[in-house]
Amino acid sequence: GRLVALAAGGCGAATCAPVWSASTAGAAGGGRGLQPAVAGGVVYLATDAGAVAAFDADGCGATGPCPALWSDDLGAAATGPPAVSGGRLYVGTASGDLVAYAPG
Repeated sequence: GRLVALAAGGCGAATCAPVWSASTAGAAGGGRGLQPAVAGGVVYLATDAGAVAAFDADGCGATGPCPALWSDDLGAAATGPPAVSGGRLYVGTASGDLVAYAPG
């Protein structure tokens, strides 16, 4: 139910605190998040509850969960992680659809 970002270079300790986090319960429709994709400074997350959401890869500068830049209902569970190619986001669903998002 939570997406967390950790410092790429580590923190020098055995356990690192997240740099930022986001709840998948609201923005990404709940469910279990699949492996995220990162492109163009955006983290894309699809869930097995049939949602997709985008988050600023730099976080939101807040101590609480970061809000999604946008989210959408896929209409069916995502069957794998989202993919980015040619400036578009692609997500496959359990209903056999391939949903594509173009920059707006």
